[in-house]
Amino acid sequence: MDLHDRDFPKWFNEHILKLRQNRIEVPEHIKCLARGPNSEARSYMGYIIKGTRFHTKVHGINRKTQNSGVLITALTNSFSSQKDKHPIEGHVTYYGILKQVIELEYSGDLKVMLFKCEWAHPERGLEKDELWFTLVNFIHLKYSGENVNDEPFVLAAKVEQVFYVSDPRRSDWYIAVTTKIRDTYDLEGEKNDSPN
Repeated sequence: MDLHDRDFPKWFNEHILKLRQNRIEVPEHIKCLARGPNSEARSYMGYIIKGTRFHTKVHGINRKTQNSGVLITALTNSFSSQKDKHPIEGHVTYYGILKQVIELEYSGDLKVMLFKCEWAHPERGLEKDELWFTLVNFIHLKYSGENVNDEPFVLAAKVEQVFYVSDPRRSDWYIAVTTKIRDTYDLEGEKNDSPN
């Protein structure tokens, strides 16, 4: 994974160049991604995507509504120990708090929205109670943010919104409540994604 993280951007760009030299058609958005993003990025306190409004945790501190809870289900390799050479692939749900909204800009007007999040550790920071509610504890984080290999970023288009309600029986634990979007329609061809 370290080798992949370090070498993939260079390999990706060279691979696309070889395809083009061999006259293999490459979609424009793939060419833009292979060149990499512009050196500057924009940061926002909120973002609306697929009819859902997200705000960073800092933005919502003194507000009555909470829009900083996120969750994502990802296909992840799981190892039984550090010596395990045969990981098992499976879906893992991660619960997090939105810290920052970042817009990366590529050539050709391609823009990618990323959410930088604090993610609860999927084992030490998650529990199911006797009623099967998911409980989350953000004292136990998946990433400290200090390691180069930490992955706090996720594509904004892949997250779902979740609200956290304090557990009255245990401090530092929150009940995760997922939501359904009301009164929204998916109109083909209409762009509803926007910074807030």
